[in-house]
Amino acid sequence: MHEGSDALASREENIATPLVLYTDNGLLLRQYSTPEDDTAYLELENANRDHIAEFGNKIYETLEDVRKARLNPELLRLGIWEEDNLIGEVCIASKDGKEAEMGVLLAKDSTGHGYATSALLEATNYAQENYERVFAEVAPDNERSISLLQRAGYVEPSPGEVVQRDWGNALILEAKK
Repeated sequence: MHEGSDALASREENIATPLVLYTDNGLLLRQYSTPEDDTAYLELENANRDHIAEFGNKIYETLEDVRKARLNPELLRLGIWEEDNLIGEVCIASKDGKEAEMGVLLAKDSTGHGYATSALLEATNYAQENYERVFAEVAPDNERSISLLQRAGYVEPSPGEVVQRDWGNALILEAKK
């Protein structure tokens, strides 16, 4: 094994006790912790590829890409589970341990039931207990995601201000304390 593989193997051992959160509507948010979780995520992504990529969300091409994302110490990836079915994900990304960027994706056939809202609310509560600032970046034309973030208590600190990112323009919304 080379150095990168050692680091991934070490991180894998550290996910022995995954973070688990429960939403008010019975969904389970569970940190991905096994190769089976990687497979479930890739299957979810492959079944919803166009839906996920519509606004520039990252698409993982291989199981190894998914595994590396699971083991990335800058990402806390929580699967959204309805009983035994993976229906989406909330991701908390932090490069500095002080700020957390939130991301949510949901299978297309699971939209419209309040699942994303309840998952984001629960994950945001967790993030606010662990980070100084919690925010999300969203494409200005992604009205459904903007509405989701607003339902979960996010506001634009500078209304209408757009910032340039490598994936395009972004609105920044912050979670209210």
